[in-house]
Amino acid sequence: MLLKEISKEGYSRVQMITRLDEETIKTARANYAQFRIKGVIHGGVYDDDEWQLSDDLRNSTISFEIDEPAYRKGAERWAECTYECYRDSVKAYIALNLGIYARATLMIIMNLFRKAASMDYETMMELDEDEKTHILNLLKLLPGGGIIRDSVIDDLEEFCYKKHYSDTRTLADFKYYLRFDKAIREYWRNCSDEDKIFYFPIYMWWDVTSILPLRVTEFLLTPYDCLNKDGEKYYLTIRRTKLKKGKRKLSYKVAYDYELYRYEIPGRLYREISWYQHIDVNDTGYSRPALGTLFLTSNNVRCSDYLTYGHARKRLRSLCEEIMGDANYPIHLGDTRHLAMINLILSGGSPVICRELAGHENISASAHYYSNLSGIV
Repeated sequence: MLLKEISKEGYSRVQMITRLDEETIKTARANYAQFRIKGVIHGGVYDDDEWQLSDDLRNSTISFEIDEPAYRKGAERWAECTYECYRDSVKAYIALNLGIYARATLMIIMNLFRKAASMDYETMMELDEDEKTHILNLLKLLPGGGIIRDSVIDDLEEFCYKKHYSDTRTLADFKYYLRFDKAIREYWRNCSDEDKIFYFPIYMWWDVTSILPLRVTEFLLTPYDCLNKDGEKYYLTIRRTKLKKGKRKLSYKVAYDYELYRYEIPGRLYREISWYQHIDVNDTGYSRPALGTLFLTSNNVRCSDYLTYGHARKRLRSLCEEIMGDANYPIHLGDTRHLAMINLILSGGSPVICRELAGHENISASAHYYSNLSGIV
């Protein structure tokens, strides 16, 4: 079952993001101003193409010039934003990291972004782990989102989780997930239909992906026509990527890069999704996504092809503030894939089963979770 293509270009149509959001720009400018007052940045203004930095040992010039034709041939396809937005985001990233990284490191990071601008996806994924981490953080800084960018974020997050596990614990203590689970279920029993419409993607994300180890983009691309009933059994259809992390050739079309899988679900979840499917969007402030996916998009956002990674992340942060009293509560969209794998292992799942459900190319990728199990528990 494949959704009907909606344009001549099928699902490869991209709505380019042209500018950063005002909050990010405001924060970046404020941080720049602090370091200019301190004398770390000499002369000039934030909008200059070059900044003069000093750490008392050496003066340096950070140039924000990036090869525009090279960007259009390279990173534009996986970053899914205009050249101007990429350049502005790079500048904001450098500004936001003033005071975090040394002068020399900021120079290295800027050179990385300049170099990455000319790379296609496959070449970018050959960068070393520290470079990939900066690319990941830059992509998360970009406004809006798109299928390809969200898929790249998924790949980079999984890579960084595996590479940095011994140094930085990506997952929070398990007690935080238990508290969140209790809070979201209690909230769901008592909240209004208006709140349920807004937070349903997050509620379903928590319910489904903590059991089924989906990548975030796979979950967000759940098709609208996703439910089936066969006798007394209920089924959910999910898109899974055909492409393996870092070893892939993108077609830039959902119909080619993803395939449909069907999983049995409890009747309760079937009924909740069915309710969401049949919402009358008139006068709700929401729209059916242009890509024919399940999750409604807000009418007041620029990108409405589907509910993107960035939009879902904002809803999760909003829900955390609502039910946990902390917008920065330590839970993230990518966490549940790892929690689901750990649940499978604790339930006696074999490496073969884990590989199949996680969509890994080989068993060794899934075996990584076994080695980390004791630390997580």
